[in-house]
Amino acid sequence: MIGDYLSRFLRYAAENEIDCRIYVGSLQSSMDHYRFSCQHCLWMEGSVSTSKTCVFFYDHLDEYLKNHLPFLELHKVFDVFAGQFTDEFKRMYTEHIGALYENNYSMQESSKRLFIHKNTPAFRLGKIKNQLGLNPMQNSRDRELVNYLCYYLKQLS
Repeated sequence: MIGDYLSRFLRYAAENEIDCRIYVGSLQSSMDHYRFSCQHCLWMEGSVSTSKTCVFFYDHLDEYLKNHLPFLELHKVFDVFAGQFTDEFKRMYTEHIGALYENNYSMQESSKRLFIHKNTPAFRLGKIKNQLGLNPMQNSRDRELVNYLCYYLKQLS
């Protein structure tokens, strides 16, 4: 509904080559909490890279929550994994899982983003499945775990 409301202005801005970006924060139940929505917009402005002219907070909720999760908590959970991996595996893991995450776990879109043959992501995912015993393509809990592990490994490097 908010997107529909803003679409007329965004069309006008595009037609007149007006460079702008609109951030839509979280919904609030009262004006007393409006500042939270504003804080979410400010966070998106500084933290979200996108070419979209209208950016919605709820589209970036996972990134926001990860950003506000203390690194020490991630370290307590994932340090044991990170110590078992080679640097080469960590690099391949973060590159591949990061691409899958950004492309809604589409193998085809991920291979395009990585500029690799479409069968290569399946091969690499097989290496990850063998190393961790997890299948993020079939199990949503495994997907959450590999995404958080990827985020942790990126923060380490």
